[in-house]
Amino acid sequence: MTHGICTNLPSACTHAEKRTQLPYDDSNSRCPKCGSPLLRVDESAGGGGKGKMNVLAIAIPLALVALGGGWWAMSGSGGGGGKTSASSTANAENTVLRLHGSDTVGTTLAPALLKAFLAQEGYTQIEQHPTKTVDEIVVTARGTDGVPVRIEVYGHGSGTGFADLSAGKADIAMSSRPIKKNELELTKALGNLNADGAEYVVALDGTAIVTHSTNAITRLSLAQLRDIFGGKITDWSKVGGKPGPIKLISRDEKSGTYDAFKGQVMGGADVDKSAKVADSGGVLSDLVAKDPQAIGFVAMNDIHQSKVVAISDGTHEPMRPTKLTVGAEDYPLTRRLFMYVPPMTTNALAVRFAEFAVSPEAQKVVDKAGFIGQAAEAVEAKGVATSSSAYNQLVEGSQRLSINLRFQPGSMTLDNKAERDMGRIAQLIGARGKKSEVMLLGFTDGTATAPCKVSQERAAAVSAELATYGVKAKVVYGFGAAVPMAADDTEAGRERNRRVEVWIADHPVQAPAAACKDPK
Repeated sequence: MTHGICTNLPSACTHAEKRTQLPYDDSNSRCPKCGSPLLRVDESAGGGGKGKMNVLAIAIPLALVALGGGWWAMSGSGGGGGKTSASSTANAENTVLRLHGSDTVGTTLAPALLKAFLAQEGYTQIEQHPTKTVDEIVVTARGTDGVPVRIEVYGHGSGTGFADLSAGKADIAMSSRPIKKNELELTKALGNLNADGAEYVVALDGTAIVTHSTNAITRLSLAQLRDIFGGKITDWSKVGGKPGPIKLISRDEKSGTYDAFKGQVMGGADVDKSAKVADSGGVLSDLVAKDPQAIGFVAMNDIHQSKVVAISDGTHEPMRPTKLTVGAEDYPLTRRLFMYVPPMTTNALAVRFAEFAVSPEAQKVVDKAGFIGQAAEAVEAKGVATSSSAYNQLVEGSQRLSINLRFQPGSMTLDNKAERDMGRIAQLIGARGKKSEVMLLGFTDGTATAPCKVSQERAAAVSAELATYGVKAKVVYGFGAAVPMAADDTEAGRERNRRVEVWIADHPVQAPAAACKDPK
């Protein structure tokens, strides 16, 4: 009979502590006591063609337990002596972690984060392998006790991640959009995936609008983009280009990139049926780069040889996706990239990896992978030409942080990303090594009943939270709806306008003498 051993912490499960050999059927086998995945440790004698795995027959190094990870090799140095690669022995039965969902996250970002995580934990022989199935990747490694491990990264679209979580086929769902209401219902038996500690924003990305390098169009409005992909504008001459048919190239409907575009640009409507469909961002970008009449939308790391078009929302200045515009979520087509870990999970490795993915070390990996990391940075920035003179006077000569703070819908409670951003902001200000004047400037959308009051209260809420980190704001001021980043005719635009900006100055600052007043 084939056996497996529980991968939970020894302190959390007696089967793990005693290394009890449990019946092992396949890679979905679980510990009957705690529900953690089993790691196969032997095979029945006489099995044809497969050698026995002589693993875990020795005592577990105490260092592994001290580090708090799974006993099956979460740290240390060295490996299997370099004689046999982990990839040659790790198979489905050695799978210790399963990431399913978004191909935007799964193609490059998740593997890069996994390799950095495994290296930090002391694994060796870390390798990434393609499989025979498109958008499926396997990462293998070897622990200090010689155990080969396997991690699967399957990127078949954000929706598949939540479906596989519900079916017990995945440990982490990767998504390039927030979880939907029906997916929350689907996974409710696993706990609330919207909760802090379940939802992890691991990176930011800007959906780039791309054309052929010879296309003369340099900017488009969201309204024009909506009409182009909705089939209402079919010739480039209608948007200032050379006469010629517009050829639409779209992502497939199961992708998070498509979902984001559908929500942010199309107002929930589908892309016109005339669009050619590409099953990955890389394929889409390459198709656009070969066709002078084509236009498409991709993640930032899939731009390749295509040309990026600047996008405007309402009367605001056109923007391209950059570290500042995406990091502050000012760019109209900014999106968050997520990993969701069920609160009821018994896979300790899943939690450890997700926590690593939002760490400062991991955010550097995010940048290198072609996405936008979430480390706070102070950048030179100007006021907004169309905004109030009081705002422009206040921020003149100051630096803006590459983070905007946002709240849960209809509340004064910071969202999950903003909660983590507080620590990032405090770390940046503390590391400057000099006194800085901090300004917290609140804004809301034009549909708010009392925009000045709401924006002031949100700025004050951020100030109170930052104070717990030892950061005292000099200016806490609400500008109401005076400085919009987007038009208020869509929920996505209104959401972008609801924010608290963080500015720092090396000179004395003072809030405007006149308070923002709501109409009676």
